[in-house]
Amino acid sequence: MITLAPLLTIKSTLTLLLAPPGWGKTTGLISILNENNLNLVFLSPLNAINNEVYGRMGKLFKTFISSGDRKLQYKKFLSFDKSILISTPESLNLNLLELLNTKKKPISFVLDELHLFYHWSHSFRPILFEKLIEISLSQNPILGLTATLDKKIEDEITSGFSNQYENIIKIDVGNQKLLNYPTSQFSFNLLGKKFLFKYLLKKSARLLPGELILVFCAYRKQVEWWLDYSFYKGINAMGCVGGMTDQFLSQLSRNKDVSIIFSTTALSHGVNLPKLNSIWMLDKVENRDFYLQMVARGGRRGENFDLYSMDPKKEMNLFKQMIHSIKIVHKYLIGKL
Repeated sequence: MITLAPLLTIKSTLTLLLAPPGWGKTTGLISILNENNLNLVFLSPLNAINNEVYGRMGKLFKTFISSGDRKLQYKKFLSFDKSILISTPESLNLNLLELLNTKKKPISFVLDELHLFYHWSHSFRPILFEKLIEISLSQNPILGLTATLDKKIEDEITSGFSNQYENIIKIDVGNQKLLNYPTSQFSFNLLGKKFLFKYLLKKSARLLPGELILVFCAYRKQVEWWLDYSFYKGINAMGCVGGMTDQFLSQLSRNKDVSIIFSTTALSHGVNLPKLNSIWMLDKVENRDFYLQMVARGGRRGENFDLYSMDPKKEMNLFKQMIHSIKIVHKYLIGKL
């Protein structure tokens, strides 16, 4: 990873690292801690990411979770020259942490999936933005990590932190880009959702052994319907919705023969899945950041994968220079796919 350690020791410094999904941001943090004595707070709004980071970091460093007796956990965390505290924004008691910190060196913060702090705070988790304000007032060094940061949110971050932070540094190694793009992309926009559903039904009935596809659904009920249909047809399928990601990943590790995964956006961020042959989006995805995160579930190990969606032609141009073929699906093509 780019040498970031010095920036994590300077008060009133915010560093934004924008890098594609699967770029190796967690591995970079391990390198930073290996080479430097830091008390690092890793903050993510996603429990699945926190658990994955805990699983990796816990084998290498003194690692603590912000839960239970927080005063005891924070004291232990601060008693070491090199340690990491992992938390969701809701679980972090920053006032207590600052009160217990009697060291001269500042506590360093890593805010993972930074764009979600803004997207979700505007809808169903307002505490995410409140926690950002709280952290900014402490003026501790911050490293913000994201793969997808649109200009509007970048401007919001800059204006929001500029009053408290003297240094705001952006390092862009691939914002809103992918490490691996779909081999082929098929759009059912002209035919409509009905034909996309029909083709998915057809595709699910002829999957080969070892094939795995990921289908993004707009609603929980849609996930439930497809799971019921798959069970009726004898297809080994699994589903995931918000709040069930950890349970799903545990079950997935034991189900080696699953052929279809149906999910809401619960699996769109930071979750490492097995190799996927194709990704399906059963509805149009208006948010470009979320769209890219969904597509990025494929190709994380360099494998080829196809994308089936309801994308209008202008949105498909996002990948025009990178992928093998783009097909606007017409009725006569249905039997040829």
